[in-house]
Amino acid sequence: MSNILFKVNEYCIYKVKGEKMSILQSIKNQKDLTTREQMVADYILEHSDKVVYTTVTSLAEATSTSLATVLRLIKKLGYKTFGEFKLALAIDLVESKKHENHYSKTLIEEILDSINFTKENLDYKKLQETANTLSLATKIILCGYGVSYAVAYFLYFKFIKLGLPAVLVSNSYEAEAITPNENNNEVAILISGSGSSRNILNFARSFKETNNTVIALTNMPKSPLEILCDYVLVGGIPDSQLNSGAASSRIPIIIICEYLIQILTENPKLKDNMTKNNRKLSQKEF
Repeated sequence: MSNILFKVNEYCIYKVKGEKMSILQSIKNQKDLTTREQMVADYILEHSDKVVYTTVTSLAEATSTSLATVLRLIKKLGYKTFGEFKLALAIDLVESKKHENHYSKTLIEEILDSINFTKENLDYKKLQETANTLSLATKIILCGYGVSYAVAYFLYFKFIKLGLPAVLVSNSYEAEAITPNENNNEVAILISGSGSSRNILNFARSFKETNNTVIALTNMPKSPLEILCDYVLVGGIPDSQLNSGAASSRIPIIIICEYLIQILTENPKLKDNMTKNNRKLSQKEF
């Protein structure tokens, strides 16, 4: 029976005799790979659970190859982009676990694992330096889109209570309207789970061009955003293609925000502001 091509969620899978061929099996069946492409293929086969969370840059680094090598392999497997490949791989892994009667962790377990990962890997020295930079800023602009906007709003509310000069950006149009002043000690805090959002990257570049400070709160240690930032605080684990904006990735970022607030309140003036504003809030005057 000839292979029947199906299109599902914008990626292609093959069915042979009524059963779909998994991506991992497809990789194993590849016969025309170069030595370096085979290195990437072997890594994917051995670390498929990690690959669904990684970036194309990180995969190239992990396999000691190049972006071009990774992308050539992806195209040989029948995918136009790395994102399309990861989506297909994520769905395949979920399906394989169902067939193996292997159910994923509970939501609470995933969140706890993510928090523990953050605890073990958080750079507290960098956290302190970031907080010091914020305490001296003439303006703090917070930007996050989608689910990340909720985290940005949370941090904005905290900064306002501290009396810090915070501004919240809710969409790309507002971001484009902001023109930072040259060397004015302004700070942009960009919240992006993937660190690869085009609008976030454009905003980061505009700040770097004026010699102001860029801070990233992200789930991805290696990303295009990292290159543009002065400080990168990484928390939690990256979203999977099937679980974008997951609590397991955003809750650790909120915890990092709380750490920043805790350090900032060591400043007597900011602590006094927080106390006064909390009192006003309790009296509904804030």
